[in-house]
Amino acid sequence: MELSFEDTQLQQRFLITRSLKVVVGDQQAYKELMPTSPYIPRTKHVSHPIVDVVDGERPPALNVMPYVVKLPLAKIPKPLEALLASDKPRSLKDKISDIHNTFLVGALRSSTYTNHFRNLIWIEEYQMMCVAFAIFILSTHEPVFVN
Repeated sequence: MELSFEDTQLQQRFLITRSLKVVVGDQQAYKELMPTSPYIPRTKHVSHPIVDVVDGERPPALNVMPYVVKLPLAKIPKPLEALLASDKPRSLKDKISDIHNTFLVGALRSSTYTNHFRNLIWIEEYQMMCVAFAIFILSTHEPVFVN
C-alpha cells in the first residue's frame, strides 16, 4: 500500500509504503490452494564447450532446385546498423522507439511493406548475431557483457 502526503506549508510530498498480505476467498479455498510441498529451486545448468563437430551430409532437398543466379548479400544498411550497435546507455524501450520512428514509419501499405519487413529481418538478424556471439563467448568461459 502506498500513501502519498503533501505538506502545503513546506510544499513537499512524501510517501509511506507498506506491504500488505490479503487473502481473497473463503478458508476452504485458501487451504486447497496452499502448497503441498516446499519449493525446490532448479539447479543451474552447466554447459560444456562444444569440442567435436562432425560434418553431416547435405540434405537432398537443397540440390533439387537448380539456382540460376547467386543472390547478392543483403547487408544491413549503415544507419540501421549504427542505431542497433550504438554504445549509448539506453533502455530497450528507447531503442525500439528510435527504430520505430526512424525505420518503421508510417502505416503498413502495399507500397511500404517490402521496406518494413526488410528492416524487421535486418533487426532480427542483428539480434541473432549478438546472441550467437554471446553464446560463443560464454562457451569459452570468459566474461561477456551484451547490451
